[in-house]
Amino acid sequence: MNINHYTSPWPHIVVENMFNNELLSTPLPDIDHSFWDQGKHYNNEYTNKKEICDIAYFPGNFKEVIKYFTSNKFISELEKLTDMNGLLIDNNIYGGGLCISGNGDYLQKHIDFNYNNDIQLYRAVNVILYLNRDWTEEDGGLFELYDKDLVLQKTIVPSINKVMIFKSNNSTIHGFSKIHKDSRKSLNLWYYTKDPPPSVDKEPHKTIWM
Repeated sequence: MNINHYTSPWPHIVVENMFNNELLSTPLPDIDHSFWDQGKHYNNEYTNKKEICDIAYFPGNFKEVIKYFTSNKFISELEKLTDMNGLLIDNNIYGGGLCISGNGDYLQKHIDFNYNNDIQLYRAVNVILYLNRDWTEEDGGLFELYDKDLVLQKTIVPSINKVMIFKSNNSTIHGFSKIHKDSRKSLNLWYYTKDPPPSVDKEPHKTIWM
């Protein structure tokens, strides 16, 4: 496992090979498979996204992955990595979970919603595990990092067993580029705090699209 810390255009961490490859050896079904009918479907002019938040529907290997990501051991390590204290996980995985987006989809640059009304906590840290095999820069779906002037500064290839970690706040403007392959898959998790972290508005707001 390789852990790399970056500061530009805002602090983020990229972890390579966090899990044993065998644990991720069973791929998720493609976007038209009935597996995804068990979750939510978002369809508009720029995305055809499906997500499953209910862990009961996760394949066995991903139940093991989520068990690790929600463990006290991982959360303690996450606090050290991000210099954040008191992180809490949303066990209902609102707005995250196993996610898939189709060919031609892209995610507009945005600032994340800052407050989860169901659990009454502030969003603090994002953890994204990518699940895309044989993925290259030409395949698109690149994670995009923007600066405060909305200028694209960096992209990250969402290849399998790569984990993206970053604080969710007013500075972390991000999205992903248009997908040029069948489907882009990931496991998305949000971690929360009782009080608003630095650079996070106290007043609740939804996702802010740029």
